[in-house]
Amino acid sequence: MSLINRTKQKASDFLLKKEVLKRKRNVRSVNFKKAINIGILFDASEKIEFEIVKLYIKKLKEQGKKVQAIGYYNLPQTPVMMNSKLEYDFVTAKEINWHYKPKGSITNFFIEQNFDMLLNLCTKNCMPLMYLLALSKAKFKVGTYREKYIAYYDLLVHHQKEKDLNNFIANVEKYLENIH
Repeated sequence: MSLINRTKQKASDFLLKKEVLKRKRNVRSVNFKKAINIGILFDASEKIEFEIVKLYIKKLKEQGKKVQAIGYYNLPQTPVMMNSKLEYDFVTAKEINWHYKPKGSITNFFIEQNFDMLLNLCTKNCMPLMYLLALSKAKFKVGTYREKYIAYYDLLVHHQKEKDLNNFIANVEKYLENIH
């Protein structure tokens, strides 16, 4: 990572921590089967992961869940294949500021939603999605274990890099179904 990117990352971490301290939310653990409103964050840059998330959202909707999702696409414009705005929205590289904070009405609306559960399905470090997660008013936030961002989550699940996103989703569901 270049010196400029390291500096931006440190500034981003500092500013995010400062902004989170100003926000209040009602934390409440929720069993997966009882959760109705679910928010999902995902990496839309990888076509395979995007397809997995699309199938997962469809599965959740078939279970009667209300799902709202935002994917981060690491280029200025989303590709044509991602033009469906019915189940998910996208944040592109053009819609983040210098310290990786997403801007715009879509992200502001998402942050203010009072989800029963917010799942961060991005298994890599993605600061625009971390901003959305950390600032969200969701009651219960779940994602992959990262030492640096423990304070922003309510439940962390270890993800082995050699495992795929389907495996991670299955592990998350398994843990969430055991919450009482």
